[in-house]
Amino acid sequence: MLIERIYDWAHKTPERTALVWNDQPVSYARFARGIDGAHRFLRVHDLPVGSMAVVVIDNLLDCWTMILTLRSLGMNTVAVLNLDVAMTLGLKGVSCVLSDTIEGQLSTTAAQAWPGAVHIQVPRFFYRQIADGPPPTLDSARPIAGDHLIYTSGTTGRYKLIVQLARNELDQLEQAQSFGVRADEPWFVGNLRMWTAVGYWSPIAVWCLGGHVVFDQRQDWAQYFVRRPCGTMLVPDMVSALLAQDRQPNAPGHWVLWVSGGFITTGQALLIKQQLTTDLRIGYGSSEMRRSALYSRVDDVEQMHWLSVAPGRSVEIVDENDQLCGVGEEGQLRMRLESYDAQSYLDDETASRLVFRQGYLYPGDMAVQRSDGCIRVLGRNADVLNVKGNKMAVAPVEQAIQDLLGVSAVCIFNGIDEKGFEEVLVVCEGGQQPSASEFDLLRSQLSVFDHVRWIMQPVFPRTKSGVSKVDRWTLRQQIFGAVSKD
Repeated sequence: MLIERIYDWAHKTPERTALVWNDQPVSYARFARGIDGAHRFLRVHDLPVGSMAVVVIDNLLDCWTMILTLRSLGMNTVAVLNLDVAMTLGLKGVSCVLSDTIEGQLSTTAAQAWPGAVHIQVPRFFYRQIADGPPPTLDSARPIAGDHLIYTSGTTGRYKLIVQLARNELDQLEQAQSFGVRADEPWFVGNLRMWTAVGYWSPIAVWCLGGHVVFDQRQDWAQYFVRRPCGTMLVPDMVSALLAQDRQPNAPGHWVLWVSGGFITTGQALLIKQQLTTDLRIGYGSSEMRRSALYSRVDDVEQMHWLSVAPGRSVEIVDENDQLCGVGEEGQLRMRLESYDAQSYLDDETASRLVFRQGYLYPGDMAVQRSDGCIRVLGRNADVLNVKGNKMAVAPVEQAIQDLLGVSAVCIFNGIDEKGFEEVLVVCEGGQQPSASEFDLLRSQLSVFDHVRWIMQPVFPRTKSGVSKVDRWTLRQQIFGAVSKD
């Protein structure tokens, strides 16, 4: 288990940095002492092995410490933003809720959902009460480590739970090396949380290698440029925030920057390579799969959305009858599952039957393949326009408009106007209508549509699952509700 690796590093290299939280360095020795202190703190509650612990702690240093400790006590864990989210997950066997903000007893609703669950209030800034000293010894009598839950697909309005098995943790060593993680270089995680796949597995990969993780939960990215930038994996919303940060103009560096959880525009990619780093990489995978299925090392930004199949992965594009599509033919993306991937969702047979089929994961994306084997993801199956009887993926059009206007996000929807005719709604995040010259350029992108309407939305709703994807389901409800009232 990971905790054994952390204690091992604490004894071999006690002064080596395990993590930095908001500029506060924590050595491997102090990290192990924090886990040991949390063990003493939690042991008095006599929590039942195999039960579920809900952790509502914003501070990533304390949250990681409590979750690693709970799992070393044989508990299964899930981290949540708040109890409202936890109540939507359908959790079973909950014996406790750990929080550093909830006062007193659990709410009546939570107490009814989880009979017998106790509330354990964790002191804020737990490490303030941890004294320095030599690394502790791990208790060999501890039970088999518990598992961790992440959740996904907030864009559909309903989360699905995925079990992350403890026995797979140490396999992350190979993943760390393929990502470009090095033991002597920091790896930036920022504010990515433990209910996301990247927020959970990235730190584990780094700690398996004996490296150090940088957590930063402050509102801006100023500190990212104070220290020497380091390797990182960001989601597109984080890339936008990073590029918007004021900084001294410098020649680009050569640190690894992975973008996952969505795609950036060619304009953003150019800025990254001109101003930040020459080593830009794009990864495509899913929360259900432990390792990326597709990737690109970006040399030519115009080709960056054409992804290669990752080593050890099998990726196919099939039609509605699960027959392989030919080169240039759009179809459903599917990825062969390996033994270390999830094989189903927890307690959701209906969703599992749709997504996990015949040894493959069907993530719900459309794609197309070139003759050289590279694959471009075209967007969600649900995000398809029916144009004069032909289905058309919207993602490439949205990306082109986003690039042209320089806006942070674009969504395109089918609709029916007030006279009953089909129309296309182009919704841009921002407050300024396109200029006349921009409209002329956009018409070429939208020439296949007879009737196009533009809507400017100041801020798009985003999922609360940690990766800040645009919540298309909620946005559609907002837009069509507003349109119907016009």
